[in-house]
Amino acid sequence: LPLLAGVAVTICLQLLFTYAAPMQRLFQSAAIGAREWAAILIFGLAVFLVVGLEKQLRLRLSRRK
Repeated sequence: LPLLAGVAVTICLQLLFTYAAPMQRLFQSAAIGAREWAAILIFGLAVFLVVGLEKQLRLRLSRRK
């Protein structure tokens, strides 16, 4: 439960940083659109899958020894 709370707080703070006008002025940032979010999610999923495949490969190779 603490891990999920930490993840939720991090997501909320990231959204606040990205979309709240006072934060945008303070950090000179701008909101990102759907296309950018899609690219972020696709890249994140790709990294997640590659790491998962690497773990499986390492596990199978270590069992052979």
